[in-house]
Amino acid sequence: MNEFSAGFVKQIPTTSIACLAIVLTAVTLWSLLLIAPARAQQSEEHTRQSLVRKIQLVGAKKVSKSKILQQMGRLRPPPFWKFWQEGQEFTAEKLDSDLEQVRQLYHQEGYYRVKISPEIVEEDETVVIILYITEGPPVTIKDITFEIRDGEAAEWEERFRRIIPLQKGKIFRVKDYEQAKTAILEYLANSGYPRAKLFGRVLIREKENSAAIHLPVELGPFTRFGKIQVMGNKNISLSNIMREVTFAEGETFSMSKVFQTQSRINGLGFFRSVVVSPVDLQEGSGPVDIHILVQERKPRTIEVGVGYGTEDQLRLRVSGIYRNIFGGSRELRLSIGLSALSEEEALTFSQPYFPDPSSTSRWTLFRRLDEFPSFNVTNISSEFRIDRGISSALSATVAYRLESSSIGGLSEAAQKDQEKVYFLSYFQTGLKWNTTDSPLDPTRGELASFFVEPSLKVLGSEVSYVKATAEYKRYYHLLARPVLAGRILMGTIQPFGLNQRRVPIMKRFFSGGTLSVRGYDYQQLGPRSENQEPIGGNSLIEGNVELRFPLIGKLWGVTFLDFGNVFLSSMEFDFGSLSYSVGAGIRYKTIIGPLRLDFGYILNPQKEITTPYRFHLSIGQAF
Repeated sequence: MNEFSAGFVKQIPTTSIACLAIVLTAVTLWSLLLIAPARAQQSEEHTRQSLVRKIQLVGAKKVSKSKILQQMGRLRPPPFWKFWQEGQEFTAEKLDSDLEQVRQLYHQEGYYRVKISPEIVEEDETVVIILYITEGPPVTIKDITFEIRDGEAAEWEERFRRIIPLQKGKIFRVKDYEQAKTAILEYLANSGYPRAKLFGRVLIREKENSAAIHLPVELGPFTRFGKIQVMGNKNISLSNIMREVTFAEGETFSMSKVFQTQSRINGLGFFRSVVVSPVDLQEGSGPVDIHILVQERKPRTIEVGVGYGTEDQLRLRVSGIYRNIFGGSRELRLSIGLSALSEEEALTFSQPYFPDPSSTSRWTLFRRLDEFPSFNVTNISSEFRIDRGISSALSATVAYRLESSSIGGLSEAAQKDQEKVYFLSYFQTGLKWNTTDSPLDPTRGELASFFVEPSLKVLGSEVSYVKATAEYKRYYHLLARPVLAGRILMGTIQPFGLNQRRVPIMKRFFSGGTLSVRGYDYQQLGPRSENQEPIGGNSLIEGNVELRFPLIGKLWGVTFLDFGNVFLSSMEFDFGSLSYSVGAGIRYKTIIGPLRLDFGYILNPQKEITTPYRFHLSIGQAF
C-alpha cells in the first residue's frame, strides 16, 4: 500500500496541485464570509444583558409586598432614590432562586399552598417581572400540647400559655413558634431554671391546612445564685459595686437580674468594661456562682469635644473629671464651653444613691453668656437636681434653681417692658420616657418628655409664672433600612400678676433654625418688634416629619417637612397660622453622629422674610 501511494503521488501534475490549492482557498474564504457574521451575531446576543427594570406583584394580600420584594434579592431593582443605579441582570437561574425565597417566606407566614406564576416582559433590553400569586388558605393551629418533665404539668402549662404568642385557631407562623420557644426558656431562666431544655415539634397537614404543635420541656434542677466575686477593681470600692448588684447569694436564679446588674454597674461611669457572667451555668446542678469582671477608667481625666454648626459655628467643650472623689462613687466635673453664640463655665458635684438607691443628686454652679439675635443675657445660677430612674424607660427629675440674669443689647422699644436684671427662684419637674435604640442616631422607638417650671414670689422670685413644655418623638423602620422620624413640641408660659409682655425675654419661646423650622434663620420665626427684631412669645408649636434613606455606604439622604410658629399670648395654639418649610439634605454617618447638611425652603414665609430658603450644616440629626 505504501509503495502504491508513493508511486501514485509522483504521477500527479504540478498544475493540478496548484488548481487544487486555489479551489481549497476559495472554499475556505467563502466559509469564513458566511460563518463570521453568524458567529458575531451569536456573540452579540450572548453578551447582551437584559436588566430588571421593575417587579410587579399581582394577588399579594396576606403578605406585605415590601417583604416579598426583600426576598427578590438577586433580581430586585434599585429603590427609587438610587435612580442612578442600573437594575440587575436577568437570568432564569436567578429567577428560580428568588421565587424559592418567596415561597419560603409564604411558608413562614403560614401559607403552604401558595402558587407563584412569573411572567417576563422584555422591552428595550430591560425586563419587567410580573408575579401572579395565588396565596391559598392559611395553615391554622389545631392544637398546642406541652410535655413537662420534672414538674407539675398543669401549673407550668398554664404559665406557658399566658406568655407565648401561639393560640389555637390562629394562623401558624414560624416567627411566632420561635418566639414561643424563646419566651418559655427566658421565663424559666428568670424563675430558677436556667438549665431547662425545650424540644419543639410541629406537624403540618397541608391537606387539612392545620398545624399540631408539641412542646416537650425538661425543667432541669432548680437553681439559686451562688457566691458573688468581683475582680479587677482597684480604686473603686467593693461596696460601691455591690450596691448595683440586684441579687444576693441564695436567691432564686434570674438571668434578667444578671443583665440588669451589668447595666447598672456600667452606668456608674467608672469602668471601661463590665462583664457579669454565670460560672459553669450548664454544668452541675447546684448554685451558680457569679463573676463580675471590671476594668477601671482613670480617676482623673480630661475630655475634649468639638463640633460645628451653621448657627453657633465652631463648638468647643473641655471637661476635667475627678471620679470617685471622697469615695462613694462621687464625681466632680469642671466644664468650659465656647461657641459663637455662647460661653459657659460649670462646676458639678454628683452624688449617686441619694436620697435613695435609685436616685442621683447633682449640685451645679455655673455662669453662662448667650448671644441671641435681638439681645444677650448673662446668667449666674446655682442648681440642685435629683434624677430618679423609675424603670428602664421612665425617669423623673426634680430641680431647684436660683438664677440671676442680666439682659443687654435690647432695642429701646423692647426695653420698655423688660428689666435689665432679673432674680428668679423656681422649680423644674418632669418625666421622660425613652425607648429609642441610640442617643446619637435613633432608628426605632419613641421619646416623650413633659416639664413644668413654676417660679413664684413666695420662693423669693421677682417674677411669678408657670412654664410648661411637652415633646414627643417617634422613629419607624420602613422596608429594609429607611427611617421615618417625627417630632411635635408644644409649650406655653403663664405669668401671674403681670402683663403677659412682662415675661422675661430669656424665658419666652423662640423658633426657627437648624433644630426647628429649617427654612428660617436662628430664632427668626415668630413675633417681631417695631425694628423687626424677634421678641419671642408665650406659646409655641413646632413639628417635623423626616424620611431618612441610604444612598451609598455611609451616605444617607433626607427629605423633610417642618412647621411651627410662636404666639404672643399664653395658651395660644393657632394651627391655622403655622409656617411650613420643606427641604432635603444629606447625612454622612460618623462615630460621633451624622454630619448633616440641610436645605430648607419656606412655603408660606412671613412678610418680614426676604430670603425664603436656608442652608444648615451641623453634626447630629435635627431631632
